[in-house]
Amino acid sequence: MAAAPSYPTFIEGLRMLVLESIITSVTVNYFGGEPPDPQACSREPINKLECVAVDGMRGIFWRQVFTPSAVASRGASHIWLFDSDLAVWPAFDLRQLVYQMQSLGAALAQPAVLPPKAGGHSSSVECVVAARLPESLSCVASTVPIVEVMTPVFASAAWSSVHAMLEAWPERTLQKTDHLLNDVWCRYLHLRGGWAVPCIVSRTVRILHGDTKMVEFQAAYLNRSEIAYQRRHKPSLTDAEYSRLVKPYYVTYMHRIKMRPTCFSQQEVVCGALHGVEIRGRARR
Repeated sequence: MAAAPSYPTFIEGLRMLVLESIITSVTVNYFGGEPPDPQACSREPINKLECVAVDGMRGIFWRQVFTPSAVASRGASHIWLFDSDLAVWPAFDLRQLVYQMQSLGAALAQPAVLPPKAGGHSSSVECVVAARLPESLSCVASTVPIVEVMTPVFASAAWSSVHAMLEAWPERTLQKTDHLLNDVWCRYLHLRGGWAVPCIVSRTVRILHGDTKMVEFQAAYLNRSEIAYQRRHKPSLTDAEYSRLVKPYYVTYMHRIKMRPTCFSQQEVVCGALHGVEIRGRARR
């Protein structure tokens, strides 16, 4: 099992995804709000790389950069949002994951998550951990009530809906925390977007999570004498801050969608069938 990817390895993986036309463009955010060396992006080995420096957590970066118009201008069918401590190349098969999504009519998906080493931590969301998925040779993907913020893949239409939801939240909320986004978007896409299959996890497409909790920026890439580390974590919130900044904007969709877990066979994926999917009523508010 491979080690957690370093920054150059991460960039090289993105370069290969672009070269093989698996992704059309890449945007890398330098969290912390301090712009990188102005020449850094031009030195990266990717022609279609954009570097930005949006201060705050994931949500504010996504809202500012991946607007529906920006997505449409790139002609993207899907939006993949990923952390830098994931092994994006070569084992991760993004093309296969998108194929499963399109075939099953899924709004949002993610690969099963592998730990950096046997017995290690891969994800705090139990239903997406590769080792905890049901053992079934006929099950290649299954519905889930939650998709983690670590590596979600959205159909472009689904992303437009989620982006509209993010637009309704105050900027300071999204700058302060991305806590609970996991628990919101599947239910939101089902109730507001009308998706019969809002969220799936693939059993056959897997990704290695280094679980480093930081982005490693190498001096050779940023033209700095030292290696800078930008920690990425959920800022601590007081109860008062949580109630004021988060709760009013999440409460409607906070409960996870209630669906009977459904496994899709390879035949169903190939045929684009949705047999066996049953929405177990509207999730409670």
